Formats: sequence, C-alpha cells, structure tokens
Amino acid sequence: MVNVFNAADLSRCLVDLHIEKGAVCVDATCANGDNTLYLSKKVGQSGFVYSLDKSQEACRTASSLLRRNSVTNAKVICDDYENIDAHIFKKIDCAIFDLPSDYKNITTSEKLISAIIKTLELLNSGGIINLCICVSNDKGRKDEKKIEKFYSKLNKDEYQILYINQPNKKNLTNKVYFVRKMLIFN
Repeated sequence: MVNVFNAADLSRCLVDLHIEKGAVCVDATCANGDNTLYLSKKVGQSGFVYSLDKSQEACRTASSLLRRNSVTNAKVICDDYENIDAHIFKKIDCAIFDLPSDYKNITTSEKLISAIIKTLELLNSGGIINLCICVSNDKGRKDEKKIEKFYSKLNKDEYQILYINQPNKKNLTNKVYFVRKMLIFN
C-alpha cells in the first residue's frame, strides 16, 4: 500500500499515472539505478530510459543493477544532468530528478534550474518532470526558494505545476514539484 503522506511514495504514484509502455524517460539523478530500473519496467521494451549521473561510482552501480536485471532498454550516461542536452536529442515523456538530502554537495540551484529549462525543452506535449528535493538545512531551504520562484514564473498556459510540501517536518522534508507540459492540440 502506498503512503500518500510520504512524498517519495506519492511522487512515484504520480509518475505511474502518466507513464505508459513505449515512453521515453530520463532518470536525471540515477544514483544506484533504482529509478532507472523502475522506469525501464514501466516503459517496457518499446520504450527507453536515459540515466544520468556525474559520479563514476553511481554509474557503475546503476549499470550493474541493470545488467543483473537483464535491462536492455536503458542507457547509463556518466555526466551531469546540466548537460542533458548533449546526450538526448529526441523528445521525452518523463524526467525524474530525485535529489537526496546531501544534494547541497552535488549541485547548486542555478545548475538544477538550468537542467530543468533544458529538460522542459525536451518534453513532449503532456510530458512530465518530477523533481523531489530533500531539504535538510538553511542552504537547502534557500536553494528550494529559488527553485520555487523559477517554477512560479512558468507560463500557466504551457505548464501545470503541482507542489507537495510537508510543512510540519522542520528538519528534513521532501519537497516535490510535478510539472506537466500542457497538451497541445493542432
């Protein structure tokens, strides 16, 4: 059973509702490869998953997990998500940015926003970006405010945004931004 009061669980449920067989997805922060494996199963053999991480160790771990599970519809790319546009040249249906509590040592809000802008350009109509940030300190809270400001300025006619916060968890809280590019009918 899914705990809807757990931001990570709720985040996964929202992705489940939007991703179908044949989708093209990005795990922008592959870490140990769990989200990549999940997405590869979700999209099936007719879909594909690009998995990025700048850590060599994370890429080795994720690649090993995918080999052990006989995954053939995913590619691990050892590079920073800020360079997503150097590796993915087709439209995508979903991107997951799952940043851990120590993300402050991994990135800056400016780099993350740059990556999100590039990812928004790659999104198909109806495509989604799921950003989950675990905020645990003052720097994280400042970065999260910059990200919130960025999202608040996106054109409401082009993007729908869902923001999930747990305000009574003061010291360590997951913030989830779920962005959907509006469906465009010709």
